[in-house]
Amino acid sequence: MQRQRATKLEMNKRLLSIQGWIIEGVPSTIIVQQILHKEWCTSDRHAERLLAEAREQWIKYENTNLSELRKLKVQQLQNMKRSLKPEFAGTPAGIRALLAIDKEIIKIQGLAAPKGFNPEDDEDPAIAFKAKVDNPIKVNIIAKRPVTE
Repeated sequence: MQRQRATKLEMNKRLLSIQGWIIEGVPSTIIVQQILHKEWCTSDRHAERLLAEAREQWIKYENTNLSELRKLKVQQLQNMKRSLKPEFAGTPAGIRALLAIDKEIIKIQGLAAPKGFNPEDDEDPAIAFKAKVDNPIKVNIIAKRPVTE
C-alpha cells in the first residue's frame, strides 16, 4: 500500500523544522537521520533533498547577502546562549562561555570600536596613533648616528 502524500501545510511545517535545526547548528548528517526517524520520507536521498529544499527556501526568502548571513550567525549564537544548561549559568565557566558568545556577536554586528581608537580624545579620530616621546633624539640621517650638540 502506498503512503499518502503530505499536504502543502505539513510540508512547510517540516521544512520549518529543518530550518530550525540548521539554525541550531545541527550537522546535516544528523538532520538526515532525524528526518528518517520521524518517517517524513523513506530514503536517504529524499531526506537530503528535503534538507537542500529547506536551505534553498531560506535563501529565496532571505535573499542571502552578507548582512543576512550575519543575522543568521547572530541567531545561531543567541540560540547557543539560550541553550546553556542551567547548572552552568552561574559558574565561572558558564559566564566565560556567555561572554565569549557575546564577544562574537559584537564582532559580527560591527559594534566593537577599532583598536587604538579612543572616543574621548579631542583630536581627529583618523589619527589614532601618535608617538609621544619624552626625550627626542636627533639623528644624522646620512651618518645614521645621534647628533651631539
